Amino acid sequence: MLIIMYRASLLILLQLLLSFSALAEEQPGYASDEKVSSRLWDYLTVGASITAGIGGRSVTIDVTRQGTNDHGRIVENKADELFLLYSTRAGYFGNSNVGYAWLLNLSTIHLNEQELTDGNIVKLGTEVNGYFATVVPTVFYNFGDRYRGHYLRAGIGLGVGVANFDGDIELTESAQINDLVTISNGTSDIFLGIGVFIDYQWENFAFRLSSAGPNLEYNGYDINVSGTSVMFGYTYYLD
Repeated sequence: MLIIMYRASLLILLQLLLSFSALAEEQPGYASDEKVSSRLWDYLTVGASITAGIGGRSVTIDVTRQGTNDHGRIVENKADELFLLYSTRAGYFGNSNVGYAWLLNLSTIHLNEQELTDGNIVKLGTEVNGYFATVVPTVFYNFGDRYRGHYLRAGIGLGVGVANFDGDIELTESAQINDLVTISNGTSDIFLGIGVFIDYQWENFAFRLSSAGPNLEYNGYDINVSGTSVMFGYTYYLD
């Protein structure tokens, strides 16, 4: 699965590079760098959109001590989350319904409840704050209008991101009693981020169901972040 998504990401990047390479051809009255800048600006604005909305979000951070089964999970569930999403205009591979787009995401997190092995959610006095930002090229299949109007898209992407966490978590599945772990990693190295989404658009009104999150290593621990969100919003097209 990772190999397939990685190849899909490379295919998208290749498609974009081929598009921009055509700009390097000399045209009277324009320098090549000006043409590239102009085309890039057009790509980032013409047909691009910003969607503001409200919805719910569930974020889970799983921390596992490497080489053991010691594990803890801290969670956040919010029913009144505000969302702001930016997306470039969709592109398509030929005349097919298979398309691609870039998605940018910045999410802040504040988790202060832990999930026990029996599924109960409790407060143990632990807390993790931070953010993660991702830039994800996505491949999707489109049903309906190709650009604006009425459509349904289901997609998957593999991109890059950075994360910052600060706080502590109790490893509730551990041979030790009160096995408290501090995670204060500063800004992480660039990591691979995976995401899946379903978009439904009716004119300017949008619905999105998405799930994404990175897998990180920190100071002898594996950290898995998983975020699932549902959003209803209004889309503003930049052109």
